[in-house]
This record gives sequence, C-alpha cells and structure tokens, in this order.
Amino acid sequence: DVAGVAPAYVVTAGFDPLIDEGKAYADKLRDAGVQVEYVCEEGLIHSFANMVSLGRSAPRAMRRAAAALQRGLS
Repeated sequence: DVAGVAPAYVVTAGFDPLIDEGKAYADKLRDAGVQVEYVCEEGLIHSFANMVSLGRSAPRAMRRAAAALQRGLS
C-alpha cells in the first residue's frame, strides 16, 4: 500500500528497460492519491544520471530532477 507516502518525482529514460515499471509505479502512486510527477526523458538511456559529462541531455534532465526536489522541499 502506497497511500500516504511522500510526494514523488519518478523519472525514466526513453531507452530504459524499466520504463514500464517506472510508469506503473507513478500510476500506482497517483491512484493512491499521492502527489506524483512522472517524466520520461526521451532519447536517454537507463542510468543517464551517471553520464552527465557525456553530453547535454543528461545534465538538463538532472537539473529538472533537482528543480523538482527543490519544489518538493519548499
């Protein structure tokens, strides 16, 4: 049961073997009344957060995640 858990930011990548599971988790949270923001970072691969020095897309995605965290803590 996920009712009452903290608000969540769920992110998957466009080329992510766990994309379906990530989306299903976000849907489950939403269905339980949890505030959730789901984002699919198209064009990126799973574990893109570890590759921020290899291009521009991953750093932008990480900035979006950091902004969501900041909003959640405000």
